[in-house]
Amino acid sequence: MGPVEYLVVAFPGNKFNGDIVPALAELTDKGIIHIIDLVFIRKDADGNVAAAELEDLPADVAAAFEGVDGDVSDLVNAEDIAFAAEGLDPEGIHEMRELILRLNRERGMTVVLSSHLLSEVEQMCDRIAILNQGRMIFQGRWGDLGAREAGFRLEVDDWKKALPVIEMCGAKIVAEETLALKPDGDIADLVAALVQAGVRVRAVQPVRRSLEELYLEAVASA
Repeated sequence: MGPVEYLVVAFPGNKFNGDIVPALAELTDKGIIHIIDLVFIRKDADGNVAAAELEDLPADVAAAFEGVDGDVSDLVNAEDIAFAAEGLDPEGIHEMRELILRLNRERGMTVVLSSHLLSEVEQMCDRIAILNQGRMIFQGRWGDLGAREAGFRLEVDDWKKALPVIEMCGAKIVAEETLALKPDGDIADLVAALVQAGVRVRAVQPVRRSLEELYLEAVASA
């Protein structure tokens, strides 16, 4: 058996429903995840925690999850449930994140964080290592992953007139109103060229790609 991890999903209004089942079923069918155990946790306003297996839920709710039930029951123990319940408290997540950052900032401690929660990695880590099938494919500052192309969101009055100028400057459109410059490109030169061509530039905003996007791109090209 490979690495075992857990995912905590919060339902709006503290009400279980089957909206997440199609997404879980798709991940399972594609072999991306394999569900071993499925536990439902409720935390009331007083902090009391209650956990239930699928068979303990009302019939209508349980029926929605039958297609993605785990292979083993009672694998998630009381300690796991208590730890997961802490994740239902946003303040607790924030406090733990601040504690780790403070240890680094005030005591000079190096903290090694191993996680698939890339949003947390992005907030806490300045250097990362990416492993893919047992091989390290990147090590360094995570911002360097996207340093090859600088992205900008551009607002102009006439895109039809702007496109030839953008292509002439070596940039390319990567999304709606979003372009990527070539490695040695300068957004100031592009804006000057657009203005000279009679295009009115109303706004220019740097686009910072998420660590998740950079990770997926690095793995795909490995």
